[in-house]
Amino acid sequence: MDTFSIIKEHISLADVVGQYGVSLKPQSGNRYAALCPFHNDKSPSFVIYPDGGFKCFGCGEHGDVVDFVAKIDGLSPIDAAKQLDADYGLGLFDTRLSREERATAARQAEQRKHDRELMTAFDEWCRRHHIAICNEVHLLEGLIPKYRPQSTEDAFSAEFAAIIEEVAWLDIELDILMVGTTEAKLELFNNEMIRDEMRCDVA
Repeated sequence: MDTFSIIKEHISLADVVGQYGVSLKPQSGNRYAALCPFHNDKSPSFVIYPDGGFKCFGCGEHGDVVDFVAKIDGLSPIDAAKQLDADYGLGLFDTRLSREERATAARQAEQRKHDRELMTAFDEWCRRHHIAICNEVHLLEGLIPKYRPQSTEDAFSAEFAAIIEEVAWLDIELDILMVGTTEAKLELFNNEMIRDEMRCDVA
């Protein structure tokens, strides 16, 4: 594997693009969309693909992580590769590094790659869970007229109270998914995994 291929394999384009202040929005199929940093984009036309490539459907710019850095910083491809190598500690161009230091840098790069893959999977779970909750809230709200008290003198039925309580909890989860911290989202994820295990045990 040549130097450029190693860089593309171990350095996430999404990570690098994010470091330049570009706000990425997760899309289906492990893609990301953003306003293009190469032209005055009005709507997200810059797309990052799972294979590490990018393309802007507005201005036509395209390439990989080395091409991105080269274009945005005005560097040659080799200088862009050297900059990425230095930033991520791969040690591909620094001949002063010992074999042990190179091995350590490679392990660290592999760990970063693994962490990115986990975060990508987590982002996809958040996206799917958000859709599932919205669908569930829609269904529950559709049941409210059926169980709502007919007058202020009527007591809440058990069904109506359960629906209102469930919708309230689901609204909290939606808030966490939309504006919550990563820690809050991880706690929500862990709680959902525990609930899934409990459902499996009951089944």
